[in-house]
Amino acid sequence: MSPRPPMERAEPWPRPELMLLRADVAGIPVPLSSLVGRESELAKARTLLDRPNVRLLTLTGPGGIGKTSVALHLAADLAGNFRDGVCFVALEAVRDPALVAAAIAQAVNVQPRPGDDLRDGLVAALHAADMLLVVDNFEHVVSASMVLTDLLARCPRLTILVTSQVLLRVSGEHTLAIPPLALPDLQSSPSSDDLFRSAAVRLFEQRARAVDGSFDLTETHAQWVAEICRRLDGIPLAIELVAPRVRHLALPDLLSRLDQRLPLLTGGARDQPGRLQTMRNAIAWSYDLLADRERRVFRRLAVFTGGFTLEAAEWVVRAGSEEGDPERQLGVFDDVGTLIDASLVHIEHAPDGSVRYRMLETIREFALESLETSGEGDEARRAHASHFLAFAERHEYAVLLEDVDQGLIPLEADYANLRSALGWLDQAGEHGALLRLVTSMSLFWSDHGYYREGHAWLSRALATPGPVASDRARALVAIGMIEIFLGMHQEAETNLTTGLAECQDHDKAFDAGLALIGLGCLATIQGDLERSASFLESCLIATRRVADERLAWILEGWALINLAVVARTQGDLALADLQLAGALDCMRGADYAVGVILALGDQGDLARDQRDPARALELYREALGLGWGIRGRRITADVVEAVAVVAVTVGQEARGVRLLGASEALRERVGLRFRVVKNQLALDQALTDAQAVLGQNAFATAWAAGRLLGAEQVIELASEPFPIIPPRPERPSASGTLTRRETEIARLVAAGETDAAIAASLFLSVRTVENHVAHILAKLGIHTRADVARVADLHPEPLPPA
Repeated sequence: MSPRPPMERAEPWPRPELMLLRADVAGIPVPLSSLVGRESELAKARTLLDRPNVRLLTLTGPGGIGKTSVALHLAADLAGNFRDGVCFVALEAVRDPALVAAAIAQAVNVQPRPGDDLRDGLVAALHAADMLLVVDNFEHVVSASMVLTDLLARCPRLTILVTSQVLLRVSGEHTLAIPPLALPDLQSSPSSDDLFRSAAVRLFEQRARAVDGSFDLTETHAQWVAEICRRLDGIPLAIELVAPRVRHLALPDLLSRLDQRLPLLTGGARDQPGRLQTMRNAIAWSYDLLADRERRVFRRLAVFTGGFTLEAAEWVVRAGSEEGDPERQLGVFDDVGTLIDASLVHIEHAPDGSVRYRMLETIREFALESLETSGEGDEARRAHASHFLAFAERHEYAVLLEDVDQGLIPLEADYANLRSALGWLDQAGEHGALLRLVTSMSLFWSDHGYYREGHAWLSRALATPGPVASDRARALVAIGMIEIFLGMHQEAETNLTTGLAECQDHDKAFDAGLALIGLGCLATIQGDLERSASFLESCLIATRRVADERLAWILEGWALINLAVVARTQGDLALADLQLAGALDCMRGADYAVGVILALGDQGDLARDQRDPARALELYREALGLGWGIRGRRITADVVEAVAVVAVTVGQEARGVRLLGASEALRERVGLRFRVVKNQLALDQALTDAQAVLGQNAFATAWAAGRLLGAEQVIELASEPFPIIPPRPERPSASGTLTRRETEIARLVAAGETDAAIAASLFLSVRTVENHVAHILAKLGIHTRADVARVADLHPEPLPPA
C-alpha cells in the first residue's frame, strides 16, 4: 500500500486540542508476542485498505480468534501510509453506546469547549485528518455505529478499522472474517514438514517454549500437538490457554483431557481483559449480547454434530412451540443469521452451491452446557432424532440414485448427526424408531464399507422388543447382506432366508430381491451353482414388482452380475459376457455409478479369464476413471486389486504387489472379507508368482509401501499405463481339470484333512482353503468332500523338465 498524497483543502473546523495526529503509532498497544500464521489475513486487509472506496473495514470472528492482534499488527504496518498516523480506541471498558463518541474523543485527545456538541467537536478536529482510526471490541456497543458513519461522512480522509464479533451492518462497511489458524489435514497422513508448517502447531510450540524452554517439538510431539490444535478448532486463544499446560502434563495426557475442552481452557495472562482469561468467558461475552430468543436458538443448535442445514435447524428450534406461538412463525433463518454475524456460527459453501452451518466445537461445548442448564436438552434431542429419522427414510436410496460427482450424498453429509440420533434413540428406549433408522441407513453402510458399525447397530436394533413386522423383515435382509461382506456366511444365510420370507409376506419387493441376490451369492461361495442360479433368476422375476424403475434396473443389474459369476465359474465365458453386457446396460440406464464400476470391473475379470490382459486393463481403467468421486470404497478397492493381479501376470510384479498391499489395507480398515471365489484363486496365484519372482524381501518392501499409499495415490498408480509382457503359459495340471494348487489341496481333502490342517501345511489362510475347496467341488460337479477321491485324478504331477 502506497502512502496517500497530501490533500489540499480548506479547514472550516479548528483542531485546537488534537495532539496525536502525526505519522507514528503513538497510543497503539505494542504486542508482547509475535503474530503467527496471519500472513494471508494481513495481506487481504492491506489490499482492501489500499482501495480508495474502502474507508470502513470490520475484522470479524469469534472471541479469542485474534482480531485485535491482527488489527494491531496491521496498524503498525500501515502507520507510515497515513500522514496523520494511527490512533487506537479501546472499547473494552465502555458499556454504554452513548459513551463511544467520548471514548474516541479521549483517544484522539479532543476536548470540546463547554457547550459544544461532542460529535461536532470530533468532526472539527478530524475533518482534514489523514488518519487510520482503530476501534477495538465494538460488538457490545454496535448500536453506536452511526458515530463511526457520521465521522466518515464528514471527515473525507479518515479511515476506520474496527474489530467486532458482529457486523456493524452500515453503509460503506467492508468486512474481513478472521478464521481459525490453519490446521494440517490429519486424514491425509501429513508429512512432518506439513505439521511443522501448520500455523496452529507453530503457535502452540511458541507458547509452550515460552513457559518451558526445554519443550522440543519432535515428529512424535508434532502429531500430538496437531491433534490438540484440531480439538481446539485452531482458535488462537484456546491454543494459548492450553499450551502452558505442558509444564504439568505430558502431551498424550493433555490430549486425553480435551474431551471436555472448557474446563482446561483457563488461566489466561493476567494483563488480558477478563473475557480473555478463559475460553468460557470469551464465549459468554458473545452469548450475553444476544436477545433471549437468539440465545434459545443458539442453545438448541448445539445438538447438531458436524454441521446442519437450515431445514434441520428450523425443525429443532421450533419443536415444542404451540401452533399459535408467535415464535413458531418467526424466521429461524434470521436468528441463524444473527448468530453468524455474532461469530458464534459460521457458514460453509459446498461446490454445488448449497450451504451448511456449523459451530466450532469449543463454542458448541459452551452451547451444550447452556442447553442442559435451560432444561431444554431432552426436547431438543428428541426433535433432532425425529428430524434425522425422517431425513434418513427420505434419502435411503440416495446412495444408489444420487450423482456421486455432485458432492456428498445427503446421508454422508450428515453422518455425524445420524450417529448422534442413533445413540439418543437407543438411550431413550425408542426401539421402533431405532429399527427404522438403522434399516434406512443399511444401504449407506454397505456402500461406504461401514460393515462393522452397520452390523453392530442392526444387531442391537433387532434385539430390542416389539419391532414392527415389516421393519424387522427389512432389517433382517440388511444385516444378512452386511454379514456376507464380513464373511459371516452361516449367520447371513439364516437372516436372509427369514428376511426373504417376511419381505414377501409384507410385499417389500426391493428388499426381497436383495435377499435373493444375497442367497445366490452364498450358494456360489458354497459351490452350489445350480441353486445360486435359481435364486438369481427368481430375483430377475421379482424386479417386476419394484415400483421405482431405477431401483428395478439396479436390482436386475446386480442379479445379472452375480449370474455372470456363476457362468464364469462353470466355464461358460460367452454366457458371462452376455450377462455382463446386460448388467452394464441396466446400471447405465439407472445412472448408478457404483453399479457401472462393478459391471466394468467384472468385464475386466472376464477379459482376464480369456487371457486378454490389455482388454482387462482397459476396462479396469475405465472403471477407475469413474471412481474418483467414491475413491476409498470397497468397489474401487476391488478394481485396484484386479489391476494388481493383471500387473503380476504381465511382468509388473513390484507394481502389482504395491497395489495389492494398498487394496488389502483398505479391506482391513472396513472389515471386508468377501471375494468372488474365482477372483480369490487368481489373487492367490498372483501372490505366489510375485513372491517367486521378487523374493521375500523385495515382496515385503513393495507390500509395505503399498499399504502406506493414500486413496488418490492408489487410483493414480492403478491408472498409469505400463508395458504388457505376454503372460507366462500356464502349465496344465495332472488332473486336466484342476490347477496345480487345486490338485494339491484335493489330495489332502481326499486324505480326510480338515481345512485348518490343510491351511497349516500349505501356509495358507483357512478362508483361502475354504474358497479353494468350494471351487474344486464346483469344477468336479460334486457336493461333498467324500466324493473328491472318487471323481478327481489325484496322481502326482510329473516334475517339470530340467
